[in-house]
Amino acid sequence: LAGVVVGAFAPGALTALPNWAVWVAGALAILSVAGLALLLSPAALELLQAFLPERAPRLEPIRASALAIGLFGNLFSWLGYGLMIHWLAAGVLGGDPIPVATAAGAFAVAYLAGLLAVTVPAGLGVRELIFSTLLAPYVGIRAAIALAVASRLLTTLIEFGLALPAALGQRRAGTAPPPTSTP
Repeated sequence: LAGVVVGAFAPGALTALPNWAVWVAGALAILSVAGLALLLSPAALELLQAFLPERAPRLEPIRASALAIGLFGNLFSWLGYGLMIHWLAAGVLGGDPIPVATAAGAFAVAYLAGLLAVTVPAGLGVRELIFSTLLAPYVGIRAAIALAVASRLLTTLIEFGLALPAALGQRRAGTAPPPTSTP
């Protein structure tokens, strides 16, 4: 929901997309709110529990305060990504080519589109296409493609950089990640 809000309300972030894409973003926002309401409602979770196998863990409602903290944390993260894109564009292209709110909106929309493209690993290509399309009016298509590739590389390096110390720490401590179960 936080990503949809940032994407939908960032000034000019969706102007490069066709009208149907704006409607899709609106529908996603409505579905997100409905999903969050479901997570808060004991009655709705009880109804959903009836469709799950008996051995499935009991569904418990999420506390509203925890949900609010999660939403605000996500909003903060999307804005941080926008700041990253703004600085990346300034460093790569020079000047101040993309407003932070627009960069945050473009990144959020592209990231979520890549996330929804479940047939493509990590949304590879989908995210870059949408990102480039959204930023092209600000910096031109070539610069937008360069920013899309640079942002993919940068976020991948950041993710590996954050995961590597944790993995090495587990290895040194002699602990392994919890085993995954298969259905």
